[in-house]
Amino acid sequence: MKQNPNNKLSAKTLFYIFLFLLGYGFFEIISSLVYYTESGVVFSWNEKFVSRLPIYLIWIIFIPFIYSFVTKHRIEKPNVLSKTVIISLFGILIAALHRTIAVTTVELLQGLFLRLPIDLKEILITKKYFLFAYMFDSYLMYWMIIAVILTFNYYKKFNENRLITSELQSKLSLAELNMLKMQIHPHFLFNTLNTISALVYKNPDDADNMISRLSDLLRTSLDYSGKHFVTLKEETDFLNLYLEIQKVRFKERLNVIIKLDPNSLNIEVPAIILQPIVENSIKHVLEKTRYVCEIKICSTIKNNILTLDVIDNGPGISEENYINKEGVGLSNVKSRLSQIYNNDQSLIIKNLDDGGLLVSIDIPVQHSRNLE
Repeated sequence: MKQNPNNKLSAKTLFYIFLFLLGYGFFEIISSLVYYTESGVVFSWNEKFVSRLPIYLIWIIFIPFIYSFVTKHRIEKPNVLSKTVIISLFGILIAALHRTIAVTTVELLQGLFLRLPIDLKEILITKKYFLFAYMFDSYLMYWMIIAVILTFNYYKKFNENRLITSELQSKLSLAELNMLKMQIHPHFLFNTLNTISALVYKNPDDADNMISRLSDLLRTSLDYSGKHFVTLKEETDFLNLYLEIQKVRFKERLNVIIKLDPNSLNIEVPAIILQPIVENSIKHVLEKTRYVCEIKICSTIKNNILTLDVIDNGPGISEENYINKEGVGLSNVKSRLSQIYNNDQSLIIKNLDDGGLLVSIDIPVQHSRNLE
């Protein structure tokens, strides 16, 4: 899976983090002023500006590295604990580097502006335990910076998802219209009605069965209206309605095996994602050859990725740009996957060594989301 390029640190986000650090630095100085005043101790603005403010502003050097690391190892389910441990360990390194650089910088600035003697050996070596004792302050600030980064990052993700949802809504409206025409290829409904017409007198039972299945399929299509996602079980139930109609038409020439990982049945997938792929297999095997069409549909889960495979025993493909040349069906699947999951998905179409065609979809595992 490719990493989303939108996760890069923007100048706007960096500026807001700079303002946060600057504001926190001034807050520390004002807090010292109040404390010194109440304690009757002489307060020096110059000394505090030189000794306190640089400690916070130096964090700017580390922000790009922290941002890159945190967005790469986002604290999200299902790996919350492991990601938290990784970020915590990285924070120890960052805190040690920050405290060392900060103390060195403050020592140099005090010598330059306050005319104090510069003794880095005294700070970094002789008083090393004092240095590392204050490293906890840097570690605490590290987590505060992460909180700010995650706040902006999640807000950005929220706006991106809202935009994607808006775009999806308009595209799904057209997809729902196509679904009422039997999803992608209107000729399927035409062929089904022709088959029913031919069977009415020759085989009334088959004709009645096909009408019943067609009614169920259209009813399910209407139930899907407004849903962006369904469970894999619901998707295969819909697919079975479609296949029952095709089996009445093609009889023993159509053999379909569905083998799903039980753990994948409640995983959500885009609605009507398998039917166009299966229809493509039927079209190229049964309508263009005299083969017996064997289609195998299976699902697997690995590393939080759901894989859906559709395998047929057809002649395979020869064109390099097969998806675009094929027409609406597979190109529709490809566009919807890209629109919904961005780079966190893949659609692979390839010929098998032993003959036949494999269409494989990889999408992230998702459970229990608002589908309306």
